[in-house]
Amino acid sequence: DSYRNKMIQQEGSYRNVLLYYEKFYNEHGIPLNIQMMDKQYSKMIFKEDSLDIELVFGDYDIEKVTLVAGGKIPKLENEVAVSHRLKNTKDIQLGDTITVEYRIYGADGFTEETVQKDFIVTAYVENLENVTEVFMTKNQDDIVCENWDIFNEGLDVPDSEYAATIEKMRSLSDPDEVTILDYDQLMENDLGMFKDIFDMLIITLSILFAIIISAQTFLYQQIFIEEEASDVAMLKSLGIDRKSIRGWHIDRILILIVASIIMAVLLSATIFRIIFERVAANVLTLTHFSLDMPSPISILAVSGGMLGMIILIMIPSLKGMDYIKIWKVRNE
Repeated sequence: DSYRNKMIQQEGSYRNVLLYYEKFYNEHGIPLNIQMMDKQYSKMIFKEDSLDIELVFGDYDIEKVTLVAGGKIPKLENEVAVSHRLKNTKDIQLGDTITVEYRIYGADGFTEETVQKDFIVTAYVENLENVTEVFMTKNQDDIVCENWDIFNEGLDVPDSEYAATIEKMRSLSDPDEVTILDYDQLMENDLGMFKDIFDMLIITLSILFAIIISAQTFLYQQIFIEEEASDVAMLKSLGIDRKSIRGWHIDRILILIVASIIMAVLLSATIFRIIFERVAANVLTLTHFSLDMPSPISILAVSGGMLGMIILIMIPSLKGMDYIKIWKVRNE
């Protein structure tokens, strides 16, 4: 209890805090899985070219790293995975041998010594950071750890049991000491003040969008009515009633709007998406970047809302047709 109180007061190692609570919840039947990546700033030698790297090792599940297509997870002690950018910057190919220079603890467990070992590259790892990383399967030689990072924090439970497991974790902890956040709460917590900024941007842009669409719809309506004044006059001279004339005009506009929405969705899902993904991949120095398309329900809801807004604006603007006189047919 004394050890636990020190950790709650943020004394000691934050890494031990995580490992302590992993053990605590595991003892209470909750499969919390926390994995750490140990790191050391080392050197890599390839074709007589030396490069500063971040050597990653430790007790983490290397099979969960994101690999670029074509490679395989390192299994043997002489196999490693490397950052994908090394393929382009250093022309390192799968199957090439690299030399890694790193520090290990001596036999007494205190002194350090530098060693060099050859490793075969079996995979490229996708990563966002500009740091060049080399991933080992495990700590083979008691490597000196200079830094560490969280590799995985998760509950090994089916989705159907997730909510109940979160509630069980909360029941085991004092809320004043430990705050248990579910996935949605974690996202909101991580965003912090940015969530309010994003919400404000969405509201502001939505208002601006509505104003622009409203103004454009009203303007185009006036232009169309003016250009088609002779057609409307001719229909009136033929005895066509006001409702039918308006319906004829609305049907034409709706056809144009629906065709535009379909075109916009198709272009967004194909050409625009491909262009954006390639630009994003280049900017973020990734080999692959993929955008998730909205669900069909979301697309239909947004399209329907836009269509409804345009119709609401369009109907009052049709009143200008009532002032078109029959003699306007002479302009035909």
